[in-house]
Amino acid sequence: MCTYTTTKQAVLDAFGVRTLPEVGERDGQVRERDGLQPAVAELEARLTSALDDFIHARSLLEGLDLDGLAIEKAEIERRLADLAKSVTCLHIEDSLLAHGSLRRPRCFDRLSMVFLSLLSEAIFAPSSTPTTVRFMVPSSIEPEW
Repeated sequence: MCTYTTTKQAVLDAFGVRTLPEVGERDGQVRERDGLQPAVAELEARLTSALDDFIHARSLLEGLDLDGLAIEKAEIERRLADLAKSVTCLHIEDSLLAHGSLRRPRCFDRLSMVFLSLLSEAIFAPSSTPTTVRFMVPSSIEPEW
């Protein structure tokens, strides 16, 4: 019986409790804690990765030229407004053509195709490369009114 009492006291002392039912409760808590450790480690890794991403994003933002971005934004907004006006004009012209109120010569159709092609290239060209579009129409071309 002395061995039982010694072993029992060693177990109670190891868990820091006074009774065997408390040992069972404490053992369950220890198992639960041990089961949560992989989840905690995964969360720590995700947090560290997110923090690294945040630091990287912050360094990118600190290197931005805000004045340059504001100028570029204003230019893009101006170009967008010009395009909106052009689209409105084209819509009106198409409506007039559809109703027969306006006739367009075939040479203008060809010029419109060339112009729209060049315009689309200018719109989608990188902003660092300005695009100049010039049309030279020979004086011998007369509209077919």
